[in-house]
Amino acid sequence: MRMTAADLMTSPAVTISADASVVAAARLMDAHDVKRLAVVDYNGRLHR
Repeated sequence: MRMTAADLMTSPAVTISADASVVAAARLMDAHDVKRLAVVDYNGRLHR
C-alpha cells in the first residue's frame, strides 16, 4: 500500500497565527502532540 501525505497529516490541521509567541506555539504543539504547525494569517490562509 502506498502512503500519501494525507495519511501523515493531522486532521483537522493544527494552526497558529503568525504573530503568536514561540511559547504559545510550543504549548500548542505539546497539547496536540505534533511536531509542526501550519502558520496562518488573520484570514486563516497559510502565511508566506
